[in-house]
Amino acid sequence: MAVARRKTPLKVTSLGYFNHRNFGDDLLQATIAGLFMHHAVNFHAWTPSFRALNESDLIVVGGGSIWPDTSFFSREPTLFQHVRVPFAVIGISARRSDSLIAARTRRLVEESVFFHVRDNDTVQELGRPSNVRCGADLFWWSADFRAPAAPEETRRTVALNLRSWKKMTWAPEAMMDVLVQHGYKVLPMPLYFGSTVHDAAGDMDDAALMRELGLSVPVDLWDETPLAQSSIVVSMRFHGLLLGIRAGRPVIGFDYHPKIRSLFSDLGIPELLVPLDDPIAFQATLAYVEANYDELLGRISTYRDRCIQQGSSDRSAFVQCINDHFDRVRGPGQ
Repeated sequence: MAVARRKTPLKVTSLGYFNHRNFGDDLLQATIAGLFMHHAVNFHAWTPSFRALNESDLIVVGGGSIWPDTSFFSREPTLFQHVRVPFAVIGISARRSDSLIAARTRRLVEESVFFHVRDNDTVQELGRPSNVRCGADLFWWSADFRAPAAPEETRRTVALNLRSWKKMTWAPEAMMDVLVQHGYKVLPMPLYFGSTVHDAAGDMDDAALMRELGLSVPVDLWDETPLAQSSIVVSMRFHGLLLGIRAGRPVIGFDYHPKIRSLFSDLGIPELLVPLDDPIAFQATLAYVEANYDELLGRISTYRDRCIQQGSSDRSAFVQCINDHFDRVRGPGQ
């Protein structure tokens, strides 16, 4: 389902973390492109000038963990003095707590044509306004992803995503050693291939880190082969976990970021979330997955189906909202 064709296509300005070679954000960008497949969309990784914004018919902000760091959320004192274009916020989550910006965001919520977040924690950070829709990550809005079937011959092949993370002391080598020492075949699954200028939390991209750990990464772009050939997904990156869930694999994540904690809370399997600096806990979690593999498959599949259903509902609500808005201001089909 996409926003309906019109005699004059809409000019849409989409603000998010785009064009930085992050495959997770590329998935979100693809979803937004699909929503407006009959219209003209300009994707920006920054907030353009007020004049540029006003040349659009619609501003779409999201998705990803961009609240409140994206400048759109901090410009409320001047935004409504200069911007006359309707806007929608979709698929965002909180990166950090900020009470001042939360207060300013309330007017954005009130003025938006649609305001959607991807987790309950962000609703709470915003002060739980009644007209915020809480639903699924934009990844779940898309029906285009085709999950590869899990291999049946072994349960000891892991698709591994680790990222550079300077905000705490931890040793990726120790996590890799746990997998090797316990006989797991490890397939590297990098998701970020961009400059560290755009990822200040790390000092190298995923592919470089994987190579430093002795793994072979033949190309610096997304490849679904590790996911297709693995039976377990171990990922630091949020969308690596979502890819694993959608593919029907048990997933192990690391407790280092609010969006990861929120995901495993929603998933209802907190035992699959391990401290980033605790290889012993990681070893125990791998053993737990191996001992409970079939049960975990069922729970993951149930959660996946719920997310797909929620994503479809969110997408339909958004498309209906945008269609209704422009039917009112332009006339049906105009």
